[in-house]
Amino acid sequence: MPIPLAMLVKESLTWMASYGVPVILLSATLPSKSRSEIILSYLMGRSTKISKPEREEVKVKLENRAYPLITYTDGNNVKTETQFVPIENKMVKVNSIDEDGLIQLVESMIKDGGVVGIIVNTVKRGQNFAKMLSDYFGDDLVLLLHSGFIATERVKKENELLSIIGKKASRPERKIIIGTQVIEQSLDIDFDVLISDLAPVDLLIQRIGRLHRHDERIKPASHTNPRLYILGKNSQYDFEEGSRNVYGDYLLMRTQYFIDKYSEIAIPGDISDLVQDVYSDDDIDFSGELKERYTLYKENNKELKQHKENIANTFRIDNPIVSQNKKRIVKKNNLIGWINKGIMDNSDEKGFAQVRDGEQTIEVIVVKKIGDGYGVFDSDEDISKKINDEIVAKNIARNTLTLPRFFSAVYNIDKTIDELEKYNNKNLSKWQKSIWLKGCLGIVLDENNEFVLCGKCIKYDEKYGICILEEGSD
Repeated sequence: MPIPLAMLVKESLTWMASYGVPVILLSATLPSKSRSEIILSYLMGRSTKISKPEREEVKVKLENRAYPLITYTDGNNVKTETQFVPIENKMVKVNSIDEDGLIQLVESMIKDGGVVGIIVNTVKRGQNFAKMLSDYFGDDLVLLLHSGFIATERVKKENELLSIIGKKASRPERKIIIGTQVIEQSLDIDFDVLISDLAPVDLLIQRIGRLHRHDERIKPASHTNPRLYILGKNSQYDFEEGSRNVYGDYLLMRTQYFIDKYSEIAIPGDISDLVQDVYSDDDIDFSGELKERYTLYKENNKELKQHKENIANTFRIDNPIVSQNKKRIVKKNNLIGWINKGIMDNSDEKGFAQVRDGEQTIEVIVVKKIGDGYGVFDSDEDISKKINDEIVAKNIARNTLTLPRFFSAVYNIDKTIDELEKYNNKNLSKWQKSIWLKGCLGIVLDENNEFVLCGKCIKYDEKYGICILEEGSD
């Protein structure tokens, strides 16, 4: 569980417990350490006094590797339930592959029919793979989905995806689906074979959940057994830049080490062991240069975790104060005065940037130039003079887009927001009079679907999404 999310969940649970709110959390890949922290956070809010030895006892008790597993508290005690009807395992063959062999592998996978899923860790990597495979196999065979599409266009692509490889869909004989993390959750889709970038083990398991998902479906003869091919593994644990920026070297190194012990993974039988091993605090006994590299990765991970916790603690609300007497009286801290600590910026976007951690993002509303005005992407109508129309304004507001990471990097985010605010004050000031658009930042793409921001030209492509044009590119 990423640190910012873990802290948010724990603090939320403490407050909900203090109000007597029952909570159910569902996860197929929760480490035992996170499970114990979640339970203890809830008990703290219930005013349950837990000594340090008792906390350690809870942690030991919850090291249970059973799967499925229910962990719960009645407000005072921690209990587990492990007795369930046995689940038949799906055996997934695990292989490694280098990028140089990607085209040849995909070609062999679709030769006799099949839908290949390729899940990568960054938008740019997905775009590069899509262009490479489209050049080789043709545009019609390749579909790309990631977070760098305008929201309305992304919904269309998700619906298209469900229509071809969703449950009871009319599947094509051959198809290559490329996506980022947006594919690994929520969408009920089914690949015949899966190729994935190396990622933390819990996310790899989520991705495997899209492989042979619909048991009732008749698979192509060459894809009777589920297979996973992992990109990005290497003997030196020197990972691809985008993956390391997103997930960090430490978790990737631990994931590769433990996943390499499996020639095939039993789903769900091996889920708990894999997750608990990777997220355990137990060190791995590397030697030589690998030991030095592991130690460095671990220290970097520890420093990053501490940095995130320090930032989170700057903005967090104090825990609820709970006192008891004959009648249970609960006194709670509240939000009064929190926003006025002097650390928040008056600008909404800048304020959000201050409290965001890790993967910061900037979202804008995107419209395209039409004549002397502008319109949305699924229409050629100039709607720039109809902002007062609530239906029009609401439709514009749906066209959101997350800008490439370059613009939300620590060294650029303030400059990006300043430029966008000046641009909006000059060109889209009428938006501030609309209840649907007030406070939003927008951009108007030119006739080539381009826009210059912070000295960079960004281009929107309906097949590949948003990207930054390199100098000299078309």
